[in-house]
Amino acid sequence: EMGFDIRKQQFNPTPWSLSNGGPKLHRIIIDNVRSVPKLTEFIKLSEIPTDMPTMHPDRDGYKSRYVYGTAGIRDIGWFPFNSLVKFDLDTDQVDIWRPSDPQVRHYCVTSEPYFLPRLQQSDSNDDDDDGWLLSLLHDVANNVTELQIFDAKHLSTGPIWSTSIGKLWPWNVHTTFDPKLY
Repeated sequence: EMGFDIRKQQFNPTPWSLSNGGPKLHRIIIDNVRSVPKLTEFIKLSEIPTDMPTMHPDRDGYKSRYVYGTAGIRDIGWFPFNSLVKFDLDTDQVDIWRPSDPQVRHYCVTSEPYFLPRLQQSDSNDDDDDGWLLSLLHDVANNVTELQIFDAKHLSTGPIWSTSIGKLWPWNVHTTFDPKLY
């Protein structure tokens, strides 16, 4: 994936991530009213290496004010992802969460965030961020994996709840949620 070939390279993501700028958040708008769809907008929204974007599930396919993702904010390179990011697409503000402990920050991997809306929610588009973000933190420095829950309105303040789910898991970068268990 993304140019890495395990048969030809030793797994050290830092040199590989230095060889490219990483994925970036873009806005893509397609006019699909015509008989042949036409690309009308393709704009890079940020230089922060960001992947696995998510938003309020009711906004999928529609204009959304907020987008969340996993980000690579490291001293050297950008991969593996070690942070979470929130983009306000109306104001261009960015809210970033990184582990506060430098040792953990250097040796951690964050999973794709999952947006979970609050059950009691208004119909206003201003509430695109009214919910929680769930993400796994693979903390290599402490040999543990944690489930972390963030208030989606205030990402940079850090998790409002976290729990160890055992020893260090293999990287689990993608996320899903079963609402029947919620």
